[in-house]
Amino acid sequence: MDLHQLRGVVAVAQCGSISKAAKKLYMGQPNLSKSLRELEQELGRPLFRRTAQGVAPTEAGEAFLASAQEILKQVDQLAARYQPRTERLTFSVSGPRSSYLSSAFCGWMQTAATGAFRLRYRETTPANVLADVAEEHAQAGVLRYQVQAEDYYENLVVEKGLYQAPLWEFRMVVLLHRSHPLAGLKELTPQQMSECPRIVQGDTSPTLSDAAGAGGEIAVFDRAGQFDLLRSAAGSYLWSCPVPEEVLVREGLVQRPCRDAGRCRDTFIWKGRMLPEAAGLLAAIRAEIDGLSRRSFS
Repeated sequence: MDLHQLRGVVAVAQCGSISKAAKKLYMGQPNLSKSLRELEQELGRPLFRRTAQGVAPTEAGEAFLASAQEILKQVDQLAARYQPRTERLTFSVSGPRSSYLSSAFCGWMQTAATGAFRLRYRETTPANVLADVAEEHAQAGVLRYQVQAEDYYENLVVEKGLYQAPLWEFRMVVLLHRSHPLAGLKELTPQQMSECPRIVQGDTSPTLSDAAGAGGEIAVFDRAGQFDLLRSAAGSYLWSCPVPEEVLVREGLVQRPCRDAGRCRDTFIWKGRMLPEAAGLLAAIRAEIDGLSRRSFS
C-alpha cells in the first residue's frame, strides 16, 4: 500500500468513474485499474462496486476512504509545513533532445516565470529522465522510447512509482541542411542516405540501424553542435522527431520523411501530485504538439 494507491481510491470515489479519475490524475486507465486491483487483493476485499452510473464505494470502501482521506490530509499538511517558504519559482524538467520540447518550455517560462526563478532544463537519455524524476531531481520529465519497447518502459514507470500522461506518437524524420543534395526530395530511403555521414546522439543508440554506413558517423552530445555539423559537414544528416518550422528556418534546415523510419512515443512523467508548474508545462507541450501534428510528418 502506498500514497499513490490512496490518491487513486480518493479520486475514483470523487469522480464515480475509473476513467474520469485516471484523467484527473493524468495517468492511463489501465494503470489505475491495476493499482486498485492490487490494493483490493492486498486488503482482501473489494473497495468499489459497479453501478449504472459508474462505480461506488462498498461498505468496506467507505471505511477505507475515510482513513485514506485523513492520511492524505496529514501528509499534505506535513509537506506544506516543511516546504521552503519562498516566492522564487523553482522547477526542473528532464527530457530528450528535442526542439519542439525546448520551444514549449520557453513558451511556458514566459508566462510562469514572472518573478524571481530558478529553472533547470536537462536534455538527456531515457534512463536519466526516469532516474531524475524518480529521485526527485526533476519535478517532471518527458520520456521517449521506440513503440516496440512500450511494455518495457510502461513497466519501468510503474516500478518507479511514477505517473504518466501520453503525449504523442510520431515517425522519425531526417534533418538535412537546405544545401544537402537530397534536400529537394519529398521522401528519402535508407539506401539514399547510406553514403552520407550520419550524426547521432552521443549517449543514445541510433534509431533506425546500428550500422554506421559507408558515409561514417559523428557522435555529438548537444543539439547546438548537431545543427552546426549539419551546416558544415557536407552531406550529413540527423534522425530527429519533427521540428517546428521556425527552428528549421532559423537553422537553415529541412526535414524529410523516410521510408521504414522508426516510430517513437513521448510521454510526460512525474512523481506524486502533479505540481501546477508541471500541469502548465504539460499544457504548453500539448499545444506545441498540436501545431506539429498538422504537418505531414506525424
